Amino acid sequence: MSKELACSMISHRKPWRINDAHERLGQTVKDMTEEIMRTLNLNVKPGPMELCWACTVGKAKQNIVQFSLHEKI
Repeated sequence: MSKELACSMISHRKPWRINDAHERLGQTVKDMTEEIMRTLNLNVKPGPMELCWACTVGKAKQNIVQFSLHEKI
């Protein structure tokens, strides 16, 4: 199946929720998600972007201070 066929097949589906698009397109930020959807000619239902569990966990892991007990020689 060519990419063109696959893309045209998903463009005729019912509109995606912004959160579904966010998850399917690799956890991108809202502006980037909307831009990708426009580029692919996909319909998005208007509405606010809800809190994503995966992004929340990723941001929490970024904020953990990592340290080591190893002493440099």
